[in-house]
Amino acid sequence: MSSHQLSVFVSALAELCDIHGFVLIRHGKVIAEGSWAPYSNDEPHSLFSLSKSFTATAIGMAVDEGLLTVDDRVLDIFSDDAPDVVSDHLDNLRVRHLLSMTTGHAVDSLSVAVPLPQGVSWVRGILGQPFPHQPGTHFVYNSGATYVLSAIITKLTRVSLLDYLTPRLFEPLGIRNATWSANDEGVNLGEFGLDLTTEDAAKLGLLYLQHGRWNDQQLLSPEWVAEATRTHASQPVDAQLLGPDWDQGYGYQFWRCQHGFYRGDGAFGQYSIVMETHDAVLATTSGVDNDLLQLPLDAVWSHLLPAFHYAPIPDDSEGLADLNTFCGQLEIALVPGAGAPAMVQSRTFGLQPNDGGWISVTVDVDRESTTLQLTGSEGVTRLLVGHHDWIECTTLFTSFGGVQLDVRSRGSWQTSVTMTARMSYNGSPFTYDFELDLGHGGFRLVGSSNVGFVKPLSVTELLSN
Repeated sequence: MSSHQLSVFVSALAELCDIHGFVLIRHGKVIAEGSWAPYSNDEPHSLFSLSKSFTATAIGMAVDEGLLTVDDRVLDIFSDDAPDVVSDHLDNLRVRHLLSMTTGHAVDSLSVAVPLPQGVSWVRGILGQPFPHQPGTHFVYNSGATYVLSAIITKLTRVSLLDYLTPRLFEPLGIRNATWSANDEGVNLGEFGLDLTTEDAAKLGLLYLQHGRWNDQQLLSPEWVAEATRTHASQPVDAQLLGPDWDQGYGYQFWRCQHGFYRGDGAFGQYSIVMETHDAVLATTSGVDNDLLQLPLDAVWSHLLPAFHYAPIPDDSEGLADLNTFCGQLEIALVPGAGAPAMVQSRTFGLQPNDGGWISVTVDVDRESTTLQLTGSEGVTRLLVGHHDWIECTTLFTSFGGVQLDVRSRGSWQTSVTMTARMSYNGSPFTYDFELDLGHGGFRLVGSSNVGFVKPLSVTELLSN
């Protein structure tokens, strides 16, 4: 592989601003990896819908074990959760329709079915939604379908999806400390909620690249790998809005890509891309806006693919050294500043009514950091903003419901009274960028998140009295 071209690729990722980490594997070995401070490839990251590919893997293992087939009727598995009136379409719903998101629903069944009255199972709520289409004939991106797959594992094995996968997948792959959100029924949210490292995401892709084999173990049958990654639905959602890589077909909880590749795919750019013809896997974690998810993939096609070679190329030890140095110094780009003001005293400001319920704020500035201490209905909390390094703290700032958030923050004073800063939520695609203005004897903070599922993104503002 060309070290120079790999550097070009990493530079292209860096220009996207919110790539958090990447791991590139070829011929079974890690070729290049990097993470943008304050993120680390050693720390778990929210995978969002990349979780779906792990759920499908569990179904594949259950099929290999003879616990079910993809042609089993869903109502045979969940006879107790059938609605009072069963339509012909629901009666024909099979496991393979859940896997390919061709259930017959017109919209995401999870978004409609949940929340439910107390005592009503999520599966019953999902199966109780209208099925206007014959299963297998209509694709709609449907997180509810994936949840039912997770519930199937729990129904058949009497253990959670996470507990089922731990000895069969996570432990053989060396994936440790996996966490997966669950609902009140104890069912893991198979559609999202899995937190793993960037390397862990790459390992799933490598398992599929190796046709289900890991070292000397066949963890997943090659037949399942082939079936799960071929096209089962030809009209995926939002292809025109998102880009051409959403118009290549959908498998069993995997998306097909351009160039004949396929990928596990999560919101805000959580990818595990399998490039079979190059014997390579690329995993990324990031915080890219969902409207811009084609951009990281374009960077792969335009800048990474030219790095692959099939014959020896001239030695480039200098280029390799430059690549390693570059990857070791990656950091999220922030607005540069002049450093801390020469003389700033501790100052407290009363605040106008605001959505966060904050009543007052105290600002302390020293050479290394700026501290905001807020007092209000949520109690007292602090936010530490490093001037030279990212500083970690636990804070209630921008949190609702009293949830403590682990964050890392860094900023710079642009003038003696104005600062720009970013707060990064640990292990998450979400960040909070804000501007602080202490001019004219007052306090003004304006900020917003980088990405979100609801547009437009909300803007928060704190003003002194």
